Formats: sequence, C-alpha cells, structure tokens
Amino acid sequence: GGDIFPFQMSQFEKRKLGYILNAYSLLDYDAIIPGETDLSEGLAFFLKEISGRNLPFISTTIFKKDENFLLFFPPYFIKKVNGVRVSVISLTLLEENALKSKRLTESIRINDSVSRIKQYIKFLKGRSDIIILLSHSGIAEAIDLSRKYPEVSFVIEGHWEPDYPHRTDEGRVPVFNAGKEGEYLGKLDITLNDKNDITGMDDEFIAMSKLIPANEKTEKLFLSYLEEVKKSTKEGESIPELEAYRAGLWNNYSANEKCTDCHSEQYDQWIETPHASAFDALVNAGREYDPECLYCHTTGYGRGGGFINYEKTPRMISVGCTSCHGVDEKHPDSAKKPALISEKICIVCHTKDKDPAFSYENFLLRVMH
Repeated sequence: GGDIFPFQMSQFEKRKLGYILNAYSLLDYDAIIPGETDLSEGLAFFLKEISGRNLPFISTTIFKKDENFLLFFPPYFIKKVNGVRVSVISLTLLEENALKSKRLTESIRINDSVSRIKQYIKFLKGRSDIIILLSHSGIAEAIDLSRKYPEVSFVIEGHWEPDYPHRTDEGRVPVFNAGKEGEYLGKLDITLNDKNDITGMDDEFIAMSKLIPANEKTEKLFLSYLEEVKKSTKEGESIPELEAYRAGLWNNYSANEKCTDCHSEQYDQWIETPHASAFDALVNAGREYDPECLYCHTTGYGRGGGFINYEKTPRMISVGCTSCHGVDEKHPDSAKKPALISEKICIVCHTKDKDPAFSYENFLLRVMH
C-alpha cells in the first residue's frame, strides 16, 4: 500500500530502513504502490535503497521531472492465477502537504490525467478478468476513483489515517484499507462464476499478534536489527516523530530516590504499579537499547537528567515520578509546583496506536496516589 519508508527520517531510522526493506523483500509482493514518504528523501536516496531488492513498485501517475512522457515506474501488473487473469493498476495521488516537500518535487511530478488513465484501464480490460486499483491518496479520493473508473473490480487504498475503516462500501465498488505498519493482514476471498465475473467478496483483517508463529527468516532479520541497534545507537539519540509527542513537556528529569524523602507514601504506591516495571518489558523483548521503545519505558529519555542507557543511568529505568510530574531543576526548593496529571501527559505514550484500550479516567484510578 505504500509509505514503507519512515516519515521524517532521522539517522537512526535510516539505519533501520534497510532491515524494513529486506523484510518486505521476503514477503514476495507482486506489486507495491509508492507513497509520499517513500520519495520524501528524494529520488537518488529512494533508488539507492531499493537497489537489488525484490520490491516491485508500480505507478501510472508518477513521472520523472521535466520528462513529460517518461513514467518512473511500470504502470501496471498482470498475472494469471488459476486461470483467472488479474491486473493491478496503481495511482499515487499525493496530498498537498507532501507536494510541498522540495526533495519530493525536485525529482518527480504527478500526472493524474483521467483520459490517460482510462486508456490504460481500457487496455487492461481486454486482457483481464479482474482489475485491482491500488491507490495511495485517501479514502474520499479512493471512493471517487471507484466511481470514476467503472471497469475496476475493487480498490485497495494504501494511505492511512487513524479514522480510516478497513472496508468502505460508499463507492461503486468496495474500498479496502489494511491499516498501518503491518499490524493487520488484509485477506479477500473472491467468488467467481463460470465467466470469471465476481459474484461475491468476503474480507477479513487478521491482526498480526504474537499468537501467529514467527517466520524463521524474518525473525533472524529482526534479531540482526536488535544487534545493530545495540552497537550503533548513539546515547540519547532522538527520533523527530516521537519527539513531537513530547512537545510542551518539561526538559528536566530526576531519579525517584530524590522524591522518597518527602513522598514516601506515594513512592510505595508507585512501586506496585505497571509503571515501575515498564523497563522489564524491553529486557524481555531484547529491546532495551531501542530508542523507539526507550521514549515510553524509561524516565526522561534523551532529555536533561533523563535516561541514557542502563549502564550509565540505571536509576532512570521505567516510568518514574518525573515522567508524569514535571519539576524544575531547583525542586523542592523552587516555588514552582510539579505539573498536575492530565490526559495530555498520559497520551504521549498511551496513544491510540500503542494502547487502543486506554481510558484516561479508568487508568488514572490504577496509578493515583
């Protein structure tokens, strides 16, 4: 569905990218649509990273800059499956914000001419029983595409927003979206008659939970990634996308031991909560050096007085007092009071993505002291 490359790539994410692309290569896709993040670092970076990998990108709308008739990717894909001719046509329709990216627009341009795309679909109609429209645009645009191109059998929409449904039936044909970051696998069972016309579609979205056994090759790749993280991650290395969640919070943190003299009762209550053992989850998963995890499983990662690594700052593991109660450097002598707990503080880590069952009112009862 596109957007394989991370958004706003830090040096850490650039090192991680090779492992992500190798994992996608192992999945043996037939067709991949490029999204805005895939090209956000520019054409040269994109070509360098996909070189030598099994990543069959296709797009009917992406052209090389200043070359009007030269498509950057193959425009479509055709495959025969058990006697059924299946074709995939891909339309990347970038958002206005994405088109403001200088690196993106200096190397490509988008041509979404309806007449030109209709010519491609007419060509595929004579050679296909099923035409899949692979879109990277947005749900509203995908619904519009389903009406604009009536020969299409259904639409798979690759762009993702938090409120996107897995299936939308508002268009002429269904639009499917499998979510983000490989959390779900979209499965579609298609029933055909003797003429290979579609008579039914049953969809299922399968959560990629720990109940599904790991693939040996991808598990080996992931373990290699963890070793890479351990060896190459710099102390306190930040990730811009995660830093944005902490915008407006305090910059100074301290160990719990400094709080116990005045707040022993609160400390005794805290030690029994899941916050106190948050770092254990990383150790058990082998991710105690992964910056993506350290943001929410340590106290003040990457900020003044905060967690650096277990060897240097063992007292700053897990979610301690100053994770939630911001204090200035002069506390307790300062007249400034610690921050009051609010939902804004909690949802820095308890996001809809990471903790969909989180309820501020209910959760507060478990940690209140």
